[in-house]
Amino acid sequence: MQPRNLADEGFFVGKKPSVPKRNINKLENRLLTQKELQWFGEDGCVKMAPDPVCKSPARLVIEEGTDTFPAVEYVKASLNSDKWKLNVKNDKEYQLDLDISSISFLHHPLFSSEHIIESRLIQMCEKYSCNEKLDLVNTLKQKLKALRSAATNLKQSMERGMEETAINNERLARLKQYQNDIR
Repeated sequence: MQPRNLADEGFFVGKKPSVPKRNINKLENRLLTQKELQWFGEDGCVKMAPDPVCKSPARLVIEEGTDTFPAVEYVKASLNSDKWKLNVKNDKEYQLDLDISSISFLHHPLFSSEHIIESRLIQMCEKYSCNEKLDLVNTLKQKLKALRSAATNLKQSMERGMEETAINNERLARLKQYQNDIR
């Protein structure tokens, strides 16, 4: 009996990732000792997913000589309605010129995994630098310290004045709120 070859049967078989043979042997031995046979294919090799990382980004092939932009008609900006006019005496027309030099996307369906990781890393770096500028860590530390000191002061005042139940109920509710905020 010969092992089954899926490529000969017409199924798509991706290129397996390059893993050192030594690591594959260690993995096979561990799976065999644990009797985890579902990880082996019908050919007897370890099932491995194809490498999902594209080596180069995919782009559409654009033939030279074809117009890459659709037919765009330029229309000069103007205000033609009376409701948009602020001053009736001033009939000046204004034009807004925009120069778009680049567009960056956070996500696009054609992004490879490298592009997605890059955009996430950029977002995290921007968030970190924003937190550093606002000194958010020290602000939160100071708030936490103030909450803890308020909670301890409230506990001490509750221990001193146990006879007034209405005030103690209010203090107890406030103490629970402080403890929830500390968490």
